[in-house]
Amino acid sequence: MDFWAAVLIVDYIIAAIGIVANMVYFKLVVLNKFYDGYWRISSFIIFSGMSLFIFSHISQSVICFMYDGSYFATRHCGKTALYNYMEYVNCFGEFSVAAGIFIMVFERYGSVFLPTFRLTSKYKFLFLCIILFYFLGVYTYLYLRVIDPTGVNQLSGFFLVSLLFTMSFFIMIHLLFTAKKRYYKTLGKLPLKERYLLSESYQLCQTCFVATFCALAINTALFISFWLFVFNIIPYNVLYQYFMVYDMTLNISATLFPILFLRDAKKYRCKVTSIKSGHNESGNLEIRQLDGNKISTSQTQEEYFQQLQSSWA
Repeated sequence: MDFWAAVLIVDYIIAAIGIVANMVYFKLVVLNKFYDGYWRISSFIIFSGMSLFIFSHISQSVICFMYDGSYFATRHCGKTALYNYMEYVNCFGEFSVAAGIFIMVFERYGSVFLPTFRLTSKYKFLFLCIILFYFLGVYTYLYLRVIDPTGVNQLSGFFLVSLLFTMSFFIMIHLLFTAKKRYYKTLGKLPLKERYLLSESYQLCQTCFVATFCALAINTALFISFWLFVFNIIPYNVLYQYFMVYDMTLNISATLFPILFLRDAKKYRCKVTSIKSGHNESGNLEIRQLDGNKISTSQTQEEYFQQLQSSWA
């Protein structure tokens, strides 16, 4: 079997896994009322971006293969209207992944440093403005990459996506080391509801750390490789092979993110569910109250936060 044919088959297998993983992500995260509305909206943007990117990536590959029997996205494929349409979908998905992760991390930042403001209608309006800027960013990215794809515009588009990933990563790192400290500083100063938002933000930062880190590492490596290609360090005569590997790597990233997130989110959900249900560290139920023949295992809100605090110690 030809080497690039084997690569193409592996790419299709990864895409199939990615579609399934993203559907599970949609069910367990986007539709899950366990998470708040802001988190679910940003998760939906990520889900739509990853799913559309995988779909368009595979569609373009199939179109090229059926058009001229090529494993690569050659310039002949551009003569097909469907291929050009999929280019729009592809870029929409690529930008949505970066923007969705940025919105998710930025919103967590608000929940940690602006817990009172986050509960107001002004914060909802601010979040709505961020969503509107997301749509403006989508149009800008499509213009740079597809509508007017000059050399400078292409570089600007790649830089924009890499910038979003980089900012998301550093904001998340900052949250990872400050959310827990802010929780302890607010003891006795904030109501329980606002303190819970801090604890939830800390746990969610832990949950998405590995997934976001992998997405950042992959996209940073691709951005560097793109500049190497621009300066002909990666030779121009491997143009089609390079972009095949480039898109395949993005396909891997779109597949890994939901898998890694769900892996860590399962630990988070189990931990919080265990605290809420009154399980101690050994996994046994604690008897809270004896009323005749009836045993009650329910917790008070104060006891829940005491266990949540002790689990952080």
